[in-house]
Amino acid sequence: MKKFFTLFCIALAAITANADVWIVGNAPFGNWTPSTGMQMTETAEGSNIFTAEFTITGRTWFIFTTQLGSWGDVNSHRYGPLSGNEQVASGNEYTTQISTNDQASYYIDAGDYTITLDMNTLKFTVAGQGETVDPITGECYILGQLNGNDWGSDVGVQMTPANEEGVFTAEVSTTKQDDFCFFSFTTKLSENPDEWGLIAPYRFGAVSSDFLVSETSLGNNLPLRDFGTDFAFKIAPGEYTITVDLNNHTMKVDGNMVVINPDTGECYIMGLVNGNDWAANVGEKMDNDEEGIFTATIITLGEEDGYSYFNFTTKLADDADAWGSIDAYRFGAVTEGGSLEPFLVEEEQLGTELDLSDFGANPTSFKIGPGGWKLRLNYATRKLVITSADAGIKGDVNGDGEVGVADVTMLVSLLLEQGENENSDVNGDGETGVADLTALVAILMNKGNETETE
Repeated sequence: MKKFFTLFCIALAAITANADVWIVGNAPFGNWTPSTGMQMTETAEGSNIFTAEFTITGRTWFIFTTQLGSWGDVNSHRYGPLSGNEQVASGNEYTTQISTNDQASYYIDAGDYTITLDMNTLKFTVAGQGETVDPITGECYILGQLNGNDWGSDVGVQMTPANEEGVFTAEVSTTKQDDFCFFSFTTKLSENPDEWGLIAPYRFGAVSSDFLVSETSLGNNLPLRDFGTDFAFKIAPGEYTITVDLNNHTMKVDGNMVVINPDTGECYIMGLVNGNDWAANVGEKMDNDEEGIFTATIITLGEEDGYSYFNFTTKLADDADAWGSIDAYRFGAVTEGGSLEPFLVEEEQLGTELDLSDFGANPTSFKIGPGGWKLRLNYATRKLVITSADAGIKGDVNGDGEVGVADVTMLVSLLLEQGENENSDVNGDGETGVADLTALVAILMNKGNETETE
């Protein structure tokens, strides 16, 4: 028993006798970088009592540690809440412990504070002046994935005040075709995308995490949590009107919970073509002479750094800035590795099949230099072919807009008759000959290989 007590004392001494203590967390504590933190000051040498003074402008999360370095180092010497996340406030004392839960943190709202941590008793106190926040700002925003947005503390669908004070409405749609969208609310946005702490006291949402708005929920008042919480609602694809009543802490969703079909039978080119500019209600309508095939001839002037940018939609909005109403109908380019940078159409891409993206908000644009261009869009295969307006599709000898066996037949006939046409110079050497037949066969074989791969 005596031996056990001695070992216990040694272990306790190892835990409590700390030369240094840091606070790690959001700014000003190092932005959760495990190699940095705010070092606390020991009140007297050997006292094992530490203090730190700091000012924060929004809700801030933190833990204590007796060692910096990697996350493994920090988490092996991490002191945190007894269970889950814990809010702390001025004038109170709290108990901490060696924490094996690397997701559990303390959090505190904006203000000027002094924290005093006694490592002998594993208790700390908070003193100072916290800010009193009034979350009623006269505004309301929907945060999350509606109307093509994604989560950002500075981005939200602004709701319109109704006739009754404290009641707000907004028309929204989901842009995910086969998945749920998640959203919550705030009465204030930040200036930058990751400043969640600044708007934490203004946020509110569902009574439980990922609360499903089912079809039977439509038209009913659903309860909302108080300010300072961030549980999200989730909802299936559709077009909705959302009403928030801050007086009664309720939300109502009206509308149609149906998958939006983006195939409208029409297609428009959006962006910097034919003298147009970016607007949700402006687009160059493509011709549809064949089912699923859309064509157009455009002129680009190179308005931005010598290039013009464009993508597509199957529906135009009623107003220039109503992008949310057409997010589910838009599509554009596919880039290598999913890069968001525009797809540059260079000379070697002309006449080849370019991949088109799925429908959804903010599609990647094509980028092309000044000139006249013919576009041929195959809706079914999600392919786009761009050629110079002065030239046909490479290998399209008979000029029917496709490259196939019929072009081989046409080219063989021309070779036998020692004739030529504007599309028969397939290899681009300035004359029509057997080399063009070889080039045409290569194009067809390559096209066949792509089809097998798909």
